Amino acid sequence: MKSISPTAYGAVSGRPRCPCCNGATNRIARRWVDMLTNIFVPVRRYRCREMRCDWEGNLRNPPSASLPTGLRD
Repeated sequence: MKSISPTAYGAVSGRPRCPCCNGATNRIARRWVDMLTNIFVPVRRYRCREMRCDWEGNLRNPPSASLPTGLRD
C-alpha cells in the first residue's frame, strides 16, 4: 500500500492529488482487502483522473476527515 502525507491534498478542494502525476483523483469503491486495511489505518481508495496516468490505490484519509464534525478545528 502506498500512502502519501496529508500535505499532498489539494489546498483548495481538499481532495488528494495523484502520487504519480500530481493530477486530480476520484474516489472509487473499496475492495474487501481495503476494508480490512481500514481497520488498522484509515484509508480511502482513489483513481487518477488523468488519461495518461493509470494510477489507482489507497491514500490515507486527511486528518480532519477522520474526526467527527464537532472535533474538527
